[in-house]
Amino acid sequence: MNNPKTLTVPFSRHFLEWLHQQQVSLALTTYQTNRLGLIGVQPNGQISTPVWEFERPMGLYATTERFYLATRYQIWQFENILENGELLQEKYDRVYVPRIAYTTGDLDVHDLVVDPQGNIIFANTEYSCLATLHPQHSFTPVWQPNFISKLAPEDRCHLNGLATVNGIPRYVTAVSCSDVASGWRHRRGDGGVVIDIQTNDIITRGLSMPHSPRWYQGKLWLINSGEGDFGYIENGEFVAVTFCPGYGRGLAFVGNFAVVGLSKPRDYHFSGLLLGEKLQQKQAEARCGILIIDIKTGNIVEWLDMDTEATELYDVAIFPQVQCPMALGFKSGNIAKLVTIGSPTKTQKKVISFSLWGNDPMYNIGAIKNAELALKIYPGWICRFYVDETVPKETLERLAAWSHVEIIPMQTPSQNCTGSFWRFLALNDSDVEITIIRDTDSRLNQREKAAVDEWLTSPFPFHIMRDHPLHRSKIMAGMWGFKGNLEIKTAINNYVKTHSQSLRKGIDQLFLNDVIYPLAQYQSLVHDEFSEGKLFPLSRQNTEYVGQIFREDETTISELDDILEQHLRTLENPQLKVAKAEFERGQDFKKQGKVEQAIACFQNAITADPNYIPAHNNLGTLLQQQNRLSEAITCYQNALKINPDSALTLTNLGSIYLIEGQLNQAEELLKRALELNPELVPALYNLGLLYKQQAKLDEAIQLFQTAAKHQRNYADAYFQLGQIWEFQSQFTLAKLAYERVQSLNPNAEYLYPHIGFVKLNLCDWENYDHFVQDLMNSTTQYIQEDKKGFTLAPFQLNALPIPSELSLAVAQKHAAGIEKSIAEKKPQFIYSQKTDKLRVGYVSPDFYSHAVGRLIYQIFETHNRDEFEIFGYNLLNVNDEVTEIIKNGCDQFRDIAQLSASDAAVQINADGIDILIDLAGYTGYGKPEILAYQPAPIQASFLGYPNTMGANFIPYLLTDEWVVPADLAKNYSESIIYLPHQFICSPMEISNQFSRAEFGLPEDGFVFVCYNRHFKITPDLFAVWMGILQQVEGSVLWLSEPTTEEVINNLHKKVAASGVAPERLIFAPKIPHPEYLARLQLADLALDTWIYSGGSTTVAALWAGVPVLTKPGDTNASRMGASICASGGLPEMIANSGEEYEQKAIDWATHPQKLQQLRQRLQKRDAPLFNVSGFVSHLESAFRQMGNR
Repeated sequence: MNNPKTLTVPFSRHFLEWLHQQQVSLALTTYQTNRLGLIGVQPNGQISTPVWEFERPMGLYATTERFYLATRYQIWQFENILENGELLQEKYDRVYVPRIAYTTGDLDVHDLVVDPQGNIIFANTEYSCLATLHPQHSFTPVWQPNFISKLAPEDRCHLNGLATVNGIPRYVTAVSCSDVASGWRHRRGDGGVVIDIQTNDIITRGLSMPHSPRWYQGKLWLINSGEGDFGYIENGEFVAVTFCPGYGRGLAFVGNFAVVGLSKPRDYHFSGLLLGEKLQQKQAEARCGILIIDIKTGNIVEWLDMDTEATELYDVAIFPQVQCPMALGFKSGNIAKLVTIGSPTKTQKKVISFSLWGNDPMYNIGAIKNAELALKIYPGWICRFYVDETVPKETLERLAAWSHVEIIPMQTPSQNCTGSFWRFLALNDSDVEITIIRDTDSRLNQREKAAVDEWLTSPFPFHIMRDHPLHRSKIMAGMWGFKGNLEIKTAINNYVKTHSQSLRKGIDQLFLNDVIYPLAQYQSLVHDEFSEGKLFPLSRQNTEYVGQIFREDETTISELDDILEQHLRTLENPQLKVAKAEFERGQDFKKQGKVEQAIACFQNAITADPNYIPAHNNLGTLLQQQNRLSEAITCYQNALKINPDSALTLTNLGSIYLIEGQLNQAEELLKRALELNPELVPALYNLGLLYKQQAKLDEAIQLFQTAAKHQRNYADAYFQLGQIWEFQSQFTLAKLAYERVQSLNPNAEYLYPHIGFVKLNLCDWENYDHFVQDLMNSTTQYIQEDKKGFTLAPFQLNALPIPSELSLAVAQKHAAGIEKSIAEKKPQFIYSQKTDKLRVGYVSPDFYSHAVGRLIYQIFETHNRDEFEIFGYNLLNVNDEVTEIIKNGCDQFRDIAQLSASDAAVQINADGIDILIDLAGYTGYGKPEILAYQPAPIQASFLGYPNTMGANFIPYLLTDEWVVPADLAKNYSESIIYLPHQFICSPMEISNQFSRAEFGLPEDGFVFVCYNRHFKITPDLFAVWMGILQQVEGSVLWLSEPTTEEVINNLHKKVAASGVAPERLIFAPKIPHPEYLARLQLADLALDTWIYSGGSTTVAALWAGVPVLTKPGDTNASRMGASICASGGLPEMIANSGEEYEQKAIDWATHPQKLQQLRQRLQKRDAPLFNVSGFVSHLESAFRQMGNR
C-alpha cells in the first residue's frame, strides 16, 4: 500500500506521550486547504500525520470503529476494515475506508453527530436548522430556532454547533438571532446564543461567535470564538476557563483534558472582534493548531502547531482506544486496489442477552437455569452470555454444552460496574434481529414469553415490562427488548466516562432512564398492570411475576413475593371487584357517548369502594364536561383525600380552577402535578393555557412544545402554539402549527378559517374570494345549526367582507356562550344607591403603550371630579409610563389581572360602580365574562372593539354617526348613545426629525404610506394601490415591516405581477413611538385600508400632520377612518367609492399644493380630534344620559 501524504507539524515536548497515555489519536479538518488529517503515534514512538484531500471538509464525528466527515456536497461514512489486534504495515491499528457517501448539496454542514439509533443529525447552517438525512432528498429538517420564520438557504443566524447529552441532540450555538439573510454578520461581537433545543429556550446570550458546544462531565462547554475563550455555561452565563491565542473551533474531550482547535482570524471576516484586542494586549500572535487543556486547572499542557500547513481548522475529533489511524482518500491508488470480502450473510438471530461475572452462586446457577428454561420457553432463540475470566470454569462448561448458548469473552469489569452494560452490546450486533435483555438471577417464564410474542407482532421497536409493585423505573434493566440494532456502544462509553466518578451500582439503570428511555418513550409496547400499561396476555400463576428472582428453596416465599401477594390481595377484595366492574361499565358507556349512564356507573363504583380513585377522577371529568364544575371539584377533592400525590387528580382540579379564573390556585396545583410527574401532558398543557391567559407567552410556548414533544400527536398543543404565534405576528410559524394540527386531524374543519386568516396576515391571497364565500356559508351554518359549521372569532371577522347581520349573529352566539358558561355561579348583585357623583369604571387590558392606551390616556385626568369618580380596572399585568399616567388620572386604579371574572365582578360591584365601560370587547385580553356577571347597573361598550358585542349584558354602545349611521344601527344589539365624535387623540410625543435617506425613501418622489397591519390589506385594495403607483411617476408605497419575510415575498410577487418595480415597495421597521411619529412625517399621504380601516394608526398620522385618505364601507371597522378624518377636520379625505379613492390619491400626488393646504390645517391641531377636554365633556353628557334612563 502506498504511503499517504503527511503533515509537517511541530508539537510540544510531551504531546506524543500524552496521546499514548490517553490511548487516543486525533482527526482534524481544514477547509481552507481541503484536507482531512489524522494524528497518531506509531509503534516506534514517532508521530503519524497522514492527510487526504476532500472538498471543503468540516464537521467530524468519530468512534473507535468509524467516523463521519461533512464536506461541501456530501457526508461521508468511513468504516474500519481491520480486525482487533491486526496492524497494517506493522503500525496502523485502524484503517478507515469511505464506504458510504450521502449527497446533500451545499448545505454548509458544520457540526454533526450520530444518535443512538444511528441517525446522522447535523447543523444545516445554510438553512438555519438541524437536519437529518433523507433517502430521496437532500435533508429533512428536525428542528429550527423559534426566531427563524422560514426554511431558506440564507444562513440567517449562522447556526453552527451541536451538543448531545447522553447521545441525544440537546444544545446548539448560533452567532445571532437574526431572521434575515446573513444577518448574523452584523452581530458577530455580542449576538451569539446557546439554545436548548428541547425547550427552545435561549439559555445564554451575549456571546461572540460561539462554536463547538460539547456536554462533558455534567457541564456544557464551548468556545467563545470571537473573544478567544474556552469555557462552560453556568446559570446562563459563560464562564471563561482558558484564553486561546486564536479563533477557536473544534472541541473534544478525554479524561480531564479538552482538545481545542485554533485558527488564525482572517481580517476581512473577523474584524472588530474582541479577540484581536486581547491578542494585542497580551502581545501574542494568533496561532493555527491544537491545544490540550487541563479542564481542572485551565492550563495549556500540550500543543501542536499547523502554521506551516494551514491558517485555519474547523473541527477536531478523538478516536478512543486507537493509537495510529490510517484512512484512504480518492486521490491515491490505494482506494482502487482495496478489496475486502465479508463473511456470508448469516441468519438473523433472536438473542436473550445476559451479563455474567464473578462466582456468586445466585448468578451462576441462575445463568444455567435460564439457559435450560430458554429451550422450552424460547425455542429457536440464542442465549448469549457476556462473561469474563472471573466466572467459574464449571459454569462456563455447563453453559457451553448447549448448542443454543453463545459465550462472549469480555475484560473484567472495573469498579465502575461496566459489566452490567455487556448484555446491551447485542444491540450493536448486525447479526442480531431481536434482542431481549434479562438478568441472570431472574427466571424466564411463560408470562413474559406471551408478552414478548405480543410485542413481536406489534409495530413498536421497543418492549418494556413492569410486573411488580416495586418495578418503578421507566425501563427495567433486565426486562426490555429491541427490534433491530442500536449504536449503543459509543453511548455507553460516553455515559460511563461522565458518570463513573460518582456512581457504582445501578449505573446501567440510570443509563437506560437517561439515554434509552427518551428514544423508547413513544415507540414502546409497555406491559404493566400496576400503572397505565397494557395487561399481560397471560394471567399470573399465584405470585409469579416477570423478573422474579430464583429462590434457593423454591418451596418458600421470598420477601418480594410476599409484597406482591399482599398487593394482589388488596386488589381482590369484594368491594374493589364491584367497583372495578362498575368502573369498566362506565368506561364502556363513556366510549359510546352515553354520559348519564357512565356517570351512574362511576357513582356506583364509588359507593362500592369509596377509595377507588379512577372512579372519582372519571366522574369528575364527565361532570366537568357537563359544566357541573362544583360537583367535579368535589370529586377531585375526594380523590386527593385518598391520594394527595395523584398528579392527574391535581391536574384535573387545576384545570377547573383555570376555567373559573382562579389562576393562583390553578397554578399551584398544576406546578405541584409537574413536580410529581414532569412529563404529564395534561398538566403541561393546562399550565400553558394559564400562562397564555396571563400573557406569559414565552413560558406558555415552552410548555406547549414540551407537551407536544411528549405526545407527538397532541393536536391541541399545536393549536395553542398556532394561536400564540398568530398573536405574536409570527404568522409563518402559526401556519406551520395549524397545518400540523390539520395533518393530525384532517377532518378538523374549524382549522380552515384559522389557516385562512393567517394567510391574510401573510398577504397570501390565493383563492381569497373562494375562502370568503366558504367562510360565509359555514358561518351561516354555524349560526343556524348546533355543533355544525365553523367561523372565526368575532374580532377576526371584522377583517373580512362579511355582511353586518352575519357578524351580529356570530356576536350574539358568542355572547350567549359566555352567559351559559357562568350561569351556574352568577350571583344576583345588589347595586348601590346613587350618590352625588356618578362612579364610572373603565375596564381594559390596554392601559399601557398600546394603540388604545396612547389614544385615551389623558381623558381620565380630565373628568369633572365634581360630578364623577373614575375607577380603572386593569386586565393585563403590563406597566409603563402610559400606565402611570392613567393610574394617576383615576381616583382608584385596580389591577384585576389575577382575579377570576367572578371575583373581578364582585370587586367592581363592591366599588359601587354606576356605569361600567368596556374598552376591549372581544379583543385579545378582553374579559367580557366580567360584564356578563353584570356587576354594574349600566354597562356600555366604547372605542376598543369595532363592532357590536351582541350581548344582553352590554345594552349600550358609545359611538358617533360616522361609525354607526342610523340606517346601520339595526345590525347592533346595543342602544346607540351618539357622541359628536368617537375618537380622541391624547397628546403624543414626537422625536427629532429624520431624513428620508435614513429610511431608503426617495428625496423627491411622492411617498404613500400605510402602517396598518397587513391582514387589513385586501387584494382589490392592493390592486388600486398599484394603479396609483403606475399613475404617479417616481412614487413609492411605504408599509410597516412584517415580522416574517413571507409577507415581503408575497407582496413583491403581487407588485411584479402588476408591472410595478418591487423596489417601489419599502418597509419600515418597528421603532419607539416618538421616533415612529417623526418618521411618519416623511410621508406625503397616508392610504387607509378599506374593510378594516386604521384606528390608532390614522389618529397618529393626523397628529404627525400627514393627511389620510379613507373609504368607508358598511361596517363599524370600515368606517373608523372616516370618523377620524371628520373629527380631524378633513372631511374631504373621505372617498365614497374605490374610483374616487384612486382619483383623489393621484390628484393630490400630482398637485402637491392642494395637499400642503391640508397639512397646514392639521398642524394647527384645533379640530375636535385634538380637543381632549371637549371630548370628555361630551362623554360625560353621554354618561348622564345613560344614568337617567
